[in-house]
Amino acid sequence: MQSVDDMIINSLKKRGRGTIFFSSSFSHLAQSKTINKALERLTQDGKIIRVATGIYCYPKIDKVLGLG
Repeated sequence: MQSVDDMIINSLKKRGRGTIFFSSSFSHLAQSKTINKALERLTQDGKIIRVATGIYCYPKIDKVLGLG
């Protein structure tokens, strides 16, 4: 069984880097508190960027600068 974090990352990989998404985009995976906590962990790990409350980005990585 995959964790919610893994399910979110797998979904984002299918959409591609540079994707903007909302926390509500994953409401079909789990309860909103669980989704929000998973997004918080992914943000802390540097896998996604929080743009504003409930709005996130799966960043493209610049190969020269190494920035998202």
